[in-house]
Amino acid sequence: MNGKTNAQLSAIATFASVTILWLAGYFLPDLMATVPDMFGELFTGALIVVSGVFFKPDAGIKALPGTG
Repeated sequence: MNGKTNAQLSAIATFASVTILWLAGYFLPDLMATVPDMFGELFTGALIVVSGVFFKPDAGIKALPGTG
C-alpha cells in the first residue's frame, strides 16, 4: 500500500468490511441478528483505523512540490 492515499485506504477497508459483514450475515444469520444496530459502522471504523496503522499511508504528501 506504499504511496496510497488515505481515501483509497478507507475505500478498500470499507469494501472489505461490507464484504465480511455480508458474508457473516449470510452464513451466520442467527449470530448477526443479535449484534447491536451500529455494529457495522463500528466494525468499518475499526477496520479503517487498523489498516491505517498497519499500512501507514502517506496521503500523497511526498508528491507535493517543495516537500522534500
